[in-house]
Amino acid sequence: MAYARLLYALWKKQDPLAQDMLRHAMTLAPNDSRVLIILAADGLAKEDWPLASRALIRLVERGNPDARKYLLELMLNPATQGAVLGQLDHNAYWLDAMLATAPPKTPPVLLQQFVSEGHALGVVKTQTVLNMVDKLKASGDWMDAYTLWVALRQQVDSGLHNPGFDQRSLRRGFDWEWPQQAANKQGMRITQVPASPRAGSMLELELTARGSLPVSLIGQTMLVLGENFKLEGRYMSDRMRSKEGLSWVLRCAAGGDRWAQSEPLKDTQRQWQGFEIRFKVPPECFGMVRLQLEASALWEARAGMSGVMYFDDFKLTPLGIGPAND
Repeated sequence: MAYARLLYALWKKQDPLAQDMLRHAMTLAPNDSRVLIILAADGLAKEDWPLASRALIRLVERGNPDARKYLLELMLNPATQGAVLGQLDHNAYWLDAMLATAPPKTPPVLLQQFVSEGHALGVVKTQTVLNMVDKLKASGDWMDAYTLWVALRQQVDSGLHNPGFDQRSLRRGFDWEWPQQAANKQGMRITQVPASPRAGSMLELELTARGSLPVSLIGQTMLVLGENFKLEGRYMSDRMRSKEGLSWVLRCAAGGDRWAQSEPLKDTQRQWQGFEIRFKVPPECFGMVRLQLEASALWEARAGMSGVMYFDDFKLTPLGIGPAND
């Protein structure tokens, strides 16, 4: 410790003797923060990115805030991020904290490889991966987001995920999503309930009429490989007070107008009915589309609705080449 303290004092004074002492300090006190600071600075100055990465990582593990800033710069720079990736192993638990605390304006696509490799090594938490998937979606990096989603979920088929609502929705990524409304202005409540007497679960949507409805009551972003598809499903409603009803609609994942929709879904007096949408994916969607449930009329979404609606047994089927019926 005394040797490291002396080395650091000489280094701060830019004494040439510090460089000669550094080699011995690396043997005598390899984990001393002062020695690591000098190693990191030396690596950055000489553009020895592996040396700088190793030293900065060890400083980050010791809670050094300045080291976090410099390490993140190396992670974000395409010319240096390979050196940091080379430090990843099954003990790289520092990575999850680095990713979770990255500034909000950090381009998520630049950190995608760290998330993928870190999760594969078991050192990046599922929540951190989901956060990165959502950031990539928000930044419009749809394919990068989907690639990371597949890495997280292991086996994912393109198209509609969890079509029967039998799995508990993560409400993140490329699963079913719905907004959380304030309790005093809750115009709807969504839950997954048993489909008894049938096996599995179904989706229950309760409209309370106590507040306006969001544009998307529930939705899912999908990767659809092909042009023509048929979406079908079943629904049942009870005590629906609505003139125009609800509709399942399709938009490009990046936004824009709806280009396909179901017939309005209204009260069925607790009888199950089916709906169907045949659609052709517009080229401008680049295979990424958004399926979501919306009020058929904007004015009615603002006014609010009441009643209960259930959904189950969705199915997305590719169709042959040719025009699809809207």
